[in-house]
Amino acid sequence: MRVLLDGTQCMFSADSIAAAIEQGVEQAHAQGRIVVQVDVDHQPMELEQLQDEAFTAGTADEVSITSLTEAELLLSSLDLGRSAIEVAQDHFNKAAQMIQSGNTSPGMNELSQGIDLWKTVEETVFREAVVQIRDSEIQLELNTHVENLRKALETIQASINAGDLVSLGDSLLYEFPDTSREWSDFLGRCALHLTEDRISEEPEDSRT
Repeated sequence: MRVLLDGTQCMFSADSIAAAIEQGVEQAHAQGRIVVQVDVDHQPMELEQLQDEAFTAGTADEVSITSLTEAELLLSSLDLGRSAIEVAQDHFNKAAQMIQSGNTSPGMNELSQGIDLWKTVEETVFREAVVQIRDSEIQLELNTHVENLRKALETIQASINAGDLVSLGDSLLYEFPDTSREWSDFLGRCALHLTEDRISEEPEDSRT
């Protein structure tokens, strides 16, 4: 059974998928890397398969493990966050247009999907990824943006509670895009900071 770590064949042998993953994870950790994906015979391994002892006790032709450094994982999270913010704003735009045209029920469904996305981004990107960036200015800016986001979402909730659909539509179409743009730009600056840090930490001879 071939075992690959980031495209390079591992020298150890494994008699089961479970053993291959365990040793691959150990090797990745020893290199300061975090495993983000496991492919078994070129198919991404699902969580249910990972928890299935009958499956992991078996063998395969190839187990391929993909890992990232901490910085690479953070950059990936920031990129996903920016994409999610764009999708959330699309939901808000559709919600506003539907509500303003009298299609309240589907509009509120679009709104709910947008809010759920924002909550996911806040929990996974803002609270788990950005807080790991070791820069005092970024952390201060993070607090400011989180407060602005809270106020923007409270404005939306207040309009919903009051049944003021006109105000709700205006908030989604004309006010919240500024919040989305603000956050997207901020995550872009976070990514630039991480990239510059990685370059500065590289040995000079590796940059030529």
